[in-house]
Amino acid sequence: MTRPPQGTGFRLGDIIVTAVANHYSIGRIQADGATQEYLASESNQRTALAHACRLAGTAHRVFLYRLTADTTFTPHDCRLIQARGHKRRA
Repeated sequence: MTRPPQGTGFRLGDIIVTAVANHYSIGRIQADGATQEYLASESNQRTALAHACRLAGTAHRVFLYRLTADTTFTPHDCRLIQARGHKRRA
């Protein structure tokens, strides 16, 4: 998985959702604060964010990396998904 830019403030266990081609890759930040461990991928951004929020739980944060060529990560508020009652399709 890729390394986020230095100085982003990621913490161990934070979840990153990255747009890659026609899907969204989900990764967990490792102990060095930069390396990501691949966890899953989803074809839809909303589903990927819901999955990431479930993985993050209440102890970790979720960030969205919208464009592969951009280096801007934006924090995602998982409470928005919970408020919508989003459920994963089987």
